[in-house]
Amino acid sequence: MHKALRHEPDRPKSVLLIDIDGISGRILNSLVESTRKYRLIITRTFADGMLCQKQNECDVILLACNKRQPPLPKIIQKLHQFRPEVPIIALGINISDKYGEELLKANAFDYISVTKYSTELLNRAIRYAILSAEQQHKIVELRDTDALTGLGNRQLFLKLLAEKLEQNEQSSRKLAIVSIDINNFRSLNSRFGQHSGDMVVAEMGKRISTSVPEDTLVARLGNDEFALIVECSPYEDGKRVVSNMLKNIAANLHQPFRYGHNEMQINCSMGIAFSPEHGFEVEQLIHRAVLARQESKKAFETKFTFFHEGLDDKEDLYSDLAPEIAHALRSNQFVLHYQPQIDVRTGQIIGAETLIRWNHPERGLLYPDSFIPLCEQVGLIVPIGYWIIHQACMDLNTLQKQGIFLKHLGVNLSFRQFGDDQLVPTIKRILERTGVDTSVLELELTESTLHDDEDHILACLDSLSETGLSFSLDDFGTGYSSFSLLQKLPIDTIKIDRSFITDVTTSEDDAKIVRAIINLSHNMGKKVIAEGVETQNQLDFLVENNCDMVQGYFFSRPVEFSTFRHTLEHCAEAI
Repeated sequence: MHKALRHEPDRPKSVLLIDIDGISGRILNSLVESTRKYRLIITRTFADGMLCQKQNECDVILLACNKRQPPLPKIIQKLHQFRPEVPIIALGINISDKYGEELLKANAFDYISVTKYSTELLNRAIRYAILSAEQQHKIVELRDTDALTGLGNRQLFLKLLAEKLEQNEQSSRKLAIVSIDINNFRSLNSRFGQHSGDMVVAEMGKRISTSVPEDTLVARLGNDEFALIVECSPYEDGKRVVSNMLKNIAANLHQPFRYGHNEMQINCSMGIAFSPEHGFEVEQLIHRAVLARQESKKAFETKFTFFHEGLDDKEDLYSDLAPEIAHALRSNQFVLHYQPQIDVRTGQIIGAETLIRWNHPERGLLYPDSFIPLCEQVGLIVPIGYWIIHQACMDLNTLQKQGIFLKHLGVNLSFRQFGDDQLVPTIKRILERTGVDTSVLELELTESTLHDDEDHILACLDSLSETGLSFSLDDFGTGYSSFSLLQKLPIDTIKIDRSFITDVTTSEDDAKIVRAIINLSHNMGKKVIAEGVETQNQLDFLVENNCDMVQGYFFSRPVEFSTFRHTLEHCAEAI
């Protein structure tokens, strides 16, 4: 782990040829002649190829192996597990389309049969593989970097923390999570202006980074909030190690911050939680570090506090709703709201996304954040998910009976539903009983779903796609999906997360990410929907960059079904 994302200097592109049983023949000769701009590395065994992969920064791998040798898909999987970011092009004597599909499922980027080989075909495959890998690397780099400080951002922090916690289950190492922010940051902005606040945050990131060991991850989680992951040896006193580190940070932050002719003295609060002592889950540990940090603020000076029992006794505002959820499901208290989706080329409403709400008899309309986590806790998220699909089918039928036809209707599918072995038969039963037009229905998955059990997810989607259902990937860019994975799944539509749209006209980093996602998605034959569009400038940017569809408050908030139907009735020419 690094304190900041480091950019790799430009270097010649490298092609690693692993020619296991010498089948490349004239491929090798033409490769040497036609790829002078590449650095060519040749090995004759898989073991040498693996070693070379460790020692060299290769940009693409050509794997030449006869099908009679150790199965090529297994070799590809081993190479991919070691360095998944490096595309692999498989070469074989006579690769059939069926065998080629096996290679792609094993994470090959492409395959070329020697019997159909040409120098032009090989060069084009290499160029495309390198370009695709570079674009994906750039997306990941931009996605994981905080633009103001150059440190890792919230998404990267959460990912690496989850990985470290999983690794620590196999060891006795202690992990410390540190939360840091500025006291009275809002008043600093009010007094000197937002630019001064940005300057302080950027300088604060530098000072924290130079105050900690090289292997400590420092990330900016938002505004003036920073977080650290500190690894402690089982032979060390974790509190002593972290205390010494935070004292060093406090001393550096105590030095005045200068903005123009102004000199500012700031105080920071710091809170620490340890794993496994204070928990094993990402959100729980971050929450407890924040509680400890909030306790530090009572001192009105730069101070740090370790989490202890009693800090998290405050009950969650909605925790008493848990016993009511089953009754709410039986009593039809849940309702669906619909947010229109607009074709940017025509301005017409062509679809919608369904969003669940709880029409609570006493508390009024409740949004998912207040009850979905509770549904997961009490084990009702799966039946509620089926209710959503059933109700969406019924509403879609109502529209079509009135002569209103949408091109697609998106329904969210929880990743937890894939843990139900009756997922596929249950959805098929719902479709059969409602008689819905499945060509319109689109199930929306989140990126976290794709990393739960890849083979199981693929099998479920393949089976459901036979019914005519289509699939979209929601909140794209906030998770860690690879484009090679998307190529294997029957995903028709990519939905760009609203977090990238919010600042797409003011942040060049967000603009680059959105352009790259649109271009790569279109290259893969997938449509793109941008979520969270709220301004004309955002819409103009998306139109200019060939986004297919948009949704957001600029057009409409999610509305109840009757209002949505009324809108469609009076805009029939827009359908």
